[in-house]
Amino acid sequence: MEMLLERTEIGETSTVGILSIIHRVDDEYLAGEEKEFICDTLEPRLKELGNNPNGMHIKVAIPSGRYPVVITYSKEHRRWLPQLLGVPKFKDVRLVVAKTLEDVKAGIIIGLYKGEGRIICSPNVMYELKRRIVEAKRQEEGVFLTVD
Repeated sequence: MEMLLERTEIGETSTVGILSIIHRVDDEYLAGEEKEFICDTLEPRLKELGNNPNGMHIKVAIPSGRYPVVITYSKEHRRWLPQLLGVPKFKDVRLVVAKTLEDVKAGIIIGLYKGEGRIICSPNVMYELKRRIVEAKRQEEGVFLTVD
């Protein structure tokens, strides 16, 4: 299963995006890819992560790239959540359930974006996304997220 996160709004405090599943289409009338909208995303601001001499925690969006996705148990969130593997300079990057960036230390919040840094329907969207990931894994498919 291939997912795509396209960042649509990059602000001073937050980054908004769209998460889609990419379906490969190859029939007699159409060939290529179709995007199926899954949800909106909310991340901290997009910024280059350089050396931090003070050792302070800085909330920033993850770098663009293609990352394998697995579902693992998060002690911090006390639930099973999708985790992105191999994100440079980051540890334990997850797709998370929350309403605002203040509700989480790190991660990509999924749901429906309602402006002003607010997400709604996050638990429902997470349930459906995890169901789709588990189904792909049952069919022995790899699951990947490309961040643009």
